[in-house]
Amino acid sequence: MKRKNVNDTNISDGVFAQATARPHAVAIIDGEDSISYRSLCHGVCRAAKRFQEAGWRPGDIIGISLRGSSALHLLVSLALARSGLTQVAVPPSDPAPLIRSRLRKIGVRGLVSDHALAAASRVAILAPEPGWLVEMPSVSPPADLRISGGDRSWIVAETSGTTAEPKLIWVSHAVEELRRQRQAPLFRHLPGERFLNLTAMGFLSGIISAIRCLADGGTCAIPPAGLNSDQLLGWIDLHYVSYLNCVPLHLHQLLRDIHTDCPRLPSLRILRCGTSLLPVSTLAEVRRRISANIYINYGTNEAGWVTAATPDMLASHPDTVGKPLAGIDLEIADDEDQPLPPGVTGHIRIRGPGIQSSTLRTGTQDQVSTYRNGWFYPGDIGVISESGLLFLKGRDDDVMCFDGIMIGPGEIESVLLQHPAIAQAAAFPLPSHEHQDVPAAAVVSPQPLQLAELARFCQERLGIRAPRLYFQFDEIPKNAMGKVLRNRLTEMALAKIEEGSRR
Repeated sequence: MKRKNVNDTNISDGVFAQATARPHAVAIIDGEDSISYRSLCHGVCRAAKRFQEAGWRPGDIIGISLRGSSALHLLVSLALARSGLTQVAVPPSDPAPLIRSRLRKIGVRGLVSDHALAAASRVAILAPEPGWLVEMPSVSPPADLRISGGDRSWIVAETSGTTAEPKLIWVSHAVEELRRQRQAPLFRHLPGERFLNLTAMGFLSGIISAIRCLADGGTCAIPPAGLNSDQLLGWIDLHYVSYLNCVPLHLHQLLRDIHTDCPRLPSLRILRCGTSLLPVSTLAEVRRRISANIYINYGTNEAGWVTAATPDMLASHPDTVGKPLAGIDLEIADDEDQPLPPGVTGHIRIRGPGIQSSTLRTGTQDQVSTYRNGWFYPGDIGVISESGLLFLKGRDDDVMCFDGIMIGPGEIESVLLQHPAIAQAAAFPLPSHEHQDVPAAAVVSPQPLQLAELARFCQERLGIRAPRLYFQFDEIPKNAMGKVLRNRLTEMALAKIEEGSRR
């Protein structure tokens, strides 16, 4: 495959190439509406012209604050990128003070928004025009205002903020093209293939996966808002979706409403899941009741996807996140940054195209701590097998040190979720002067639960690595991407302990 010159690339180029080669092919299904590649790209050009008329110039940072995922959201994102503008997602659910603080922090010049709360942002507001998506065959196509991207940032993203204050990641057009090339051999979309991403377009992975689908010539399918699981499954059947992208949270939601013992979505060519480790017990249920064609990805906003586990790998090693993608070097290092042999647990570090310190603003403490000696350290603990498979053991700051024993939350959670009464589980540390970290567990159960019996269950399977304390809550606190907020769990558990001591 001939590779593009990434120094001149714009992330919208692939979409426009499809509009030239297959103008009448369906680019987007939005609810019951279909938008062709030609209509989409003409709309992108009309939006880009409107941005220029608003006084926005290449290099300006523009916020996108739109409700839900839609064809219009995707069009706006492409138009900003085509114009050389840098975009940042501004969640409509955020309160006005938070929106103002975030826009000031990033230096946002303007905002594309469809809701009233944006008026409190104190920056120039431009409402998206539904007419941008309307086919106008009698009108000459608008001028293409393409700006060469290259090292110009096209999006500002955030880390998940699971255990620390979120940091900003600046991703350039060139870096995104390198990442796209890296994952293409395994995850390229087939021309005309119906693709559904359950991650909202307000997240980096959500908008990126939609754009990659279009660049490959696929059809990006966007279901109506508010569908329950049964309705969503019916919509998938109706539109012949064969490529589904999601995070573990979505799989858990689907499993709750699928009651068959055979794959409910047998026509899926690819069921792709990323962002966090999927428990072995859940993976088995997904393979049995949703689709056996599941792939697991591991990656970060700073680096993109770096490993992939294929269905064959998962069949023999269900707890792996796979092998490095093409062009990625991945090692396990000790506390002195020295490489460790296979089978020894340590810090994951990676390097390769599209993984570079320029994705962070220079001079920050985050840059110093995560980029060292040419390697990026994502902050995860792992081990590599003799055959080159990567197994995650937790986060640097999630891993608990109990009497000198390193305990990853993933190994505790995997056992807890094997208990028939447990619907959700999370492991977290409680501070201790004597032991450093005391491993604790939070569980959600739809039925009466004897915590002493649960403790025996875990002790039998984990030994010294079993939690010392158990807490039953109505829900596990998570962020918008479904990642457990362990710091919040520690606070909740300490409050419960203090409350009990006062009785």
